[in-house]
Amino acid sequence: MIHEPEVCNEMLQKTEKPQKPMKMTANQIAIMALRGQGLNNTDTARELGITKGYVSQVDKLLNKKYSLQDRVIVKAAHRVVKNILAGEPRDEERTTVNKAGEIVQYIDKVYPPHTVMKATAEMVYDRFEPKQQESAAPVAQTFIQINNSFGK
Repeated sequence: MIHEPEVCNEMLQKTEKPQKPMKMTANQIAIMALRGQGLNNTDTARELGITKGYVSQVDKLLNKKYSLQDRVIVKAAHRVVKNILAGEPRDEERTTVNKAGEIVQYIDKVYPPHTVMKATAEMVYDRFEPKQQESAAPVAQTFIQINNSFGK
């Protein structure tokens, strides 16, 4: 498939733009909380005093944006797990005021603790080889014999 350079550059620019985080209103937060508790759209709308259509729109939007199975979320989680298992530090910026009264910015390298690395490794291993449920006690089986011969 042959594309013109202008079209390819335009497509690359569209895909490389970072997405802005979604700002949520009080109603959207309330809808998310009530839907998380198991209420349906009608009950959520009745509780908040808003229309059912608005609740369903917000529900679709939130499920689309914050799905754990979204490609972007999975990719980010993969990078974090990979960095933790490799023991790579993350950069943490902090701003302080020194004794002379000057504002100084520091970039600290924070290494993941061993407990986090161990928990991450166990999580990856559990996904690779899931545990099989083992029953603690054997299932009790009873046998009752009923004698139906009365006085024969």
